[in-house]
Parts: sequence; C-alpha cells; structure tokens
Amino acid sequence: NAEGAVRLLDRMDQPDSVAFNSVLHALSKSGEEGSAEGAQALLERMERLSRRGNEQVCPTVQSYTSVIMAWSRAKEPAMAERVLQRLERSDAGIQPDTAVFTSVINSHITSE
Repeated sequence: NAEGAVRLLDRMDQPDSVAFNSVLHALSKSGEEGSAEGAQALLERMERLSRRGNEQVCPTVQSYTSVIMAWSRAKEPAMAERVLQRLERSDAGIQPDTAVFTSVINSHITSE
C-alpha cells in the first residue's frame, strides 16, 4: 500500500527523484484517506530538498502530475489547480505538459 511505500522512502539514506516519484505515483493511485495530503507533503519535501541544493531530488513534471492526480481522486479540483500554479511558478525550469493540464481538467470533471 501507499503508506508502506512512504515508510520505505523514509528509511532510505538518500532517495532520489525516481524514488520520490514512485511513492507519489502510489499515493496518487491509492485513494486512501489522506493520500492527497501525503502526496502534497512529499512534493513540498522534494521542493525543500531541491532548494537546499540536493540536485538528486528535483521535482519533475511527473511529480506534480501525481500530486494533481491525488487531489483529483480526492475530488479537490481547487487543490489540483493550486499544484498547477505551483508548477507554473517553479524555478526548477520545468513547464506543465499536456498530462498536467489534462489531470487538472479531469479533477474538475470527476468532482461533480
């Protein structure tokens, strides 16, 4: 389950973006209560680590997309849009792609 994946990530000495993205993906698919909040917290952790100079943990478009999908599954389109805005303001040099926008659109459709 996604909770177990988070625990394993926490046990790693130096997880990289691939490890973080795997856990974010699991959280986005889990549908468990609190998984969207957990995904959001994990993304914020990645951003903090990256700002502190850890280049191995830079969030990717996939990172943001997974968090948007988690908020969509939680039927929280406003939060999905906030993550999109966060990506657009990011200084990581990445831009939203079609998958990001489609995920935000789907969050509005599925929240009805």
